Amino acid sequence: ICVGSSATELLCSLAWAIAPKKGSNIVSTRASFPSTVYPWQRVSDEFGSEIRLAPYDENYYTNPDDILSLIDGNTAVVTLSHVEYACGQRYDLTNFSKVAHDAGALLVIDATQSMGMVPIDAPKSGADAIVSSGYKWLRGTYGAAVGYISTTIQSLYPGLLGFRSHRDIWDMKADRLEFPDDASRFEFTTIHFGAVLGLAASIEEISNIGMQKVWEHDIELANMLIDGALEIGLGIASPTND
Repeated sequence: ICVGSSATELLCSLAWAIAPKKGSNIVSTRASFPSTVYPWQRVSDEFGSEIRLAPYDENYYTNPDDILSLIDGNTAVVTLSHVEYACGQRYDLTNFSKVAHDAGALLVIDATQSMGMVPIDAPKSGADAIVSSGYKWLRGTYGAAVGYISTTIQSLYPGLLGFRSHRDIWDMKADRLEFPDDASRFEFTTIHFGAVLGLAASIEEISNIGMQKVWEHDIELANMLIDGALEIGLGIASPTND
């Protein structure tokens, strides 16, 4: 686990660390929050890799099969928002990780729209990296984010470096750089300690309540809203089975 200032910052470091080269492709969706795709667009512009984006319908719903159909033997990365910001669609991470890994690709997830509300077992999900800003369901504030970097990619050379990149950050000499052997190698600069400590307190409280209990409560509230909307004749645009 590592901390950062934003999910975008962590995604940018991952994108430059992985840096898919010419002949490879990066798969995502047109419905994704832009910061899920833009870091990969930058490295694709630099190295000549291809960006493949699955389409969405009139309700911003993306058929998962349309995403899976874009994955092939040249896919280097599949990058998705766990929950799409525009419609609330939620992807099965286990399924996507299996297909991605079978093709030799990595799965990188932005969970900013879900972490703190949807239970996520990071190792069981199969995702190679999961990042989340702290200011939504995690109930933190701007300036703090968390990242899960699986052991499969903890040896990567981070794309962003600073004095905290060295394993002993207080051994401040510019003539050496030895990375930590864990996810903290992606922590590269001074963080907003107030925001991070506040986020840590919030995560501790959520953990004490229990993620499953939080999930069940929120789903109950969502179902009450859906039932009320249907009773007065409104249609539900968001998917209710994904």
